[in-house]
Amino acid sequence: MFGYVIANADKLTEEQKNTYRACYCGLCRSLRRRCGFSGTLALSYDLVFPALLLMSLYGETPQIFQAKCPPHPVKSHDVMADEIIDYCADMNIALMYYKFTDDWNDDRNLLKKAEAGLIRKHMLQVKERYPRQCEVIVKRLNELAEMEKDGLLSPDRTAACFGALMGEIFVWKTDEKAPLLWETGNRLGQFVYLCDAALDLDDDIRKKRYNPLVATPVAGFQDTLEMLMGNAAACYEALKITAYREILDNIIYSGVWTRWNMKHGEKEKKNGRKTDASGGADRDNAGMKDKAKEETP
Repeated sequence: MFGYVIANADKLTEEQKNTYRACYCGLCRSLRRRCGFSGTLALSYDLVFPALLLMSLYGETPQIFQAKCPPHPVKSHDVMADEIIDYCADMNIALMYYKFTDDWNDDRNLLKKAEAGLIRKHMLQVKERYPRQCEVIVKRLNELAEMEKDGLLSPDRTAACFGALMGEIFVWKTDEKAPLLWETGNRLGQFVYLCDAALDLDDDIRKKRYNPLVATPVAGFQDTLEMLMGNAAACYEALKITAYREILDNIIYSGVWTRWNMKHGEKEKKNGRKTDASGGADRDNAGMKDKAKEETP
């Protein structure tokens, strides 16, 4: 369930792209500093969103410096460094470790088992630094595994479980900001879980794998996803963040739909129908943004 909470690069300015990449490079550098090159196995753009969100909300001004790296050895590029970026790198390790473990348990994929082994000792260090978050991640993933084992066809319950996991990751500190941050992550997590399930449904049915949507009518499912993202956007708006606003807006109102639009754009082409370049789900971003503000808790 990675690769959903990302920016729509086509709708970012060059300056915004540079900031977005600098945060991503900061996560990469933090992972390499903690785990060596095995840490880059855990690297995901998804953690850029909470990193920028938390830095904005807590008024953090990250250090920005020029650096080269193995993937980009010729030209120097901006890199962000901040304790919140380090925190999100740790959460990236925890999420990816349990993803590798889950892939091994599901498919007996030896590569995933090996990848989990490479970052296991670093996962134990993350657990020492952030026991609250790691305890919730383990608890919720175990609950999901039990639901899957039992063949539970309840999208609400499974999505709520993953949402609670995401909510905990968004809570860097247990202070007055925590409840709204938790709700933002929780509602975003529910969207991610069900969007991933919807996009995997055909393959899961064909390969006889578990999917909570097997007994759910898929007609009009985009409406359900838009409602979930409307809930997430309402919590996001209530945070009233200012720094990195354009990038965060891009992710929450457009970027999260990238994979959905790609999949359904391909279906449109196969069926001989035209589809607009932006897909379908994010055509009414302005309207969704206004609605989110109206529904702000």
